[in-house]
Amino acid sequence: MGVREIRRRVRGIKSTLQVTRALELVAGVKLRIAQERVQSFRPYAEGLRALIQDLGESQTLFQEKGPRCLVLITSDMGLAGGYNAALHQELGSFDSWDGHLVVGRKGRDMLKKREAPIWGEFLGLEDAPDREVAHRIAKQIRELLSQREAQVYLLYNQFQSKIEQHPVLMRLIPPDSPAKATKDPPCIFEPTESILLDRLLTSYLEASVHLALLEAKASEHASRMRAMDAATSNGEDLLDDLALELNRIRQGQITAEIAEILGGVEG
Repeated sequence: MGVREIRRRVRGIKSTLQVTRALELVAGVKLRIAQERVQSFRPYAEGLRALIQDLGESQTLFQEKGPRCLVLITSDMGLAGGYNAALHQELGSFDSWDGHLVVGRKGRDMLKKREAPIWGEFLGLEDAPDREVAHRIAKQIRELLSQREAQVYLLYNQFQSKIEQHPVLMRLIPPDSPAKATKDPPCIFEPTESILLDRLLTSYLEASVHLALLEAKASEHASRMRAMDAATSNGEDLLDDLALELNRIRQGQITAEIAEILGGVEG
């Protein structure tokens, strides 16, 4: 590789580093906002889920039968490291699901490539998802449940910290049975459990989906920030290698010129 080619590559890498540094900074700002939203909404969603679990213990509405539907939450954009690959690895085979509700273009494209059945898709999710998206997804789940008995699962990346996110496969309908201590007294519900369950089911679905969307966005920003940081570090290492190569070529050229001068003097 000659001097001209090295300089061309150096210019290209420096241009790329400007992009990766900018994306890392933007992802960091978005992550701080998304993290605050997750932390503020998580107690409400988890508390509502615990209430639904209590109500559903004696209800025949929740039966482990019927078609299996998966709500898959992915990203619309790339450049997020292994964010979507982790979901794919957790999911494994798509053949075990009768239908999918997919959030994000990456998941939609992945399902179409494998010719998996898609019952609904939600694209263009904002960096700070509002309750309207969760409401539309929850409404489609309720319509599905009104038409047939079904099992509904939710797959998304759960946010733990800036460096730790992991995929979670959670069963929405029927909800998982809670682990209770035997010393807890029985709950008394007013009005009846069936009436409360019917009234709270939509709120439970909306809250669970909304929390998953917030967790997924925070995880996406964290994954993109790490990916851009790694790309920047790799680019800087490559620049150092190219600088060494350029210096080696220059030293060789100088040595050759000196040899020519000395040869001319001796001649």
